[in-house]
Amino acid sequence: MERDAVELIKEYWAVIVGFVSLIAWAVRLESGMKQNASDIRGLWRQRDEDIQAHRHARIETNGLLQKLDAKMDAAFSEFRGDIKTLLQRKGDQ
Repeated sequence: MERDAVELIKEYWAVIVGFVSLIAWAVRLESGMKQNASDIRGLWRQRDEDIQAHRHARIETNGLLQKLDAKMDAAFSEFRGDIKTLLQRKGDQ
């Protein structure tokens, strides 16, 4: 009986090694797929965080631009008033 087992191993050692190699390769492939899936989830999380940060920065920038626009409107209004005053003085002469 023991002799038969040794003879079977000698006869089919290449098939056995191939089968074990196939199992090891499949386990390695599955591990790589799990790692890739984890990396992709991390990239999506990072993308969401980046989008939120850019949205916040854009809102902040828009607020600053609105304040600047209001200041420029006030300055141009003052310039228009000064020009009107100068034109009136010029017209009075």
